[in-house]
Amino acid sequence: MTKVKEAGNERLFSELTCHKKHGYSAAPSKWFTRVREQLGLRDDVAKKDFHSFGHTFADHLKQKDVSEALVDGILGHQTGGITFGRYGKDYKAGVLVDVVDSISLSVF
Repeated sequence: MTKVKEAGNERLFSELTCHKKHGYSAAPSKWFTRVREQLGLRDDVAKKDFHSFGHTFADHLKQKDVSEALVDGILGHQTGGITFGRYGKDYKAGVLVDVVDSISLSVF
């Protein structure tokens, strides 16, 4: 993130715009659907969409007993509680990177 900030950006994927209804996931979701269709994987057969990866990722971290607040931070979701939702700031990248580094990609 240091290089991202040095380049004058606040977000890692600064080219993504925030869609009014779907947030920042609208464009990546459309991209995923196009690629899936190009590969011949129909949604009615594969039953996978862009958000399936988020579900798998969150479930993997839950099984590792990672706190919901940390998972929310990694997935870019707001925390549900008033304390962190209102008063707490977002996790620093260094805190989240330790959780991400602990993930075994073989489970996916």
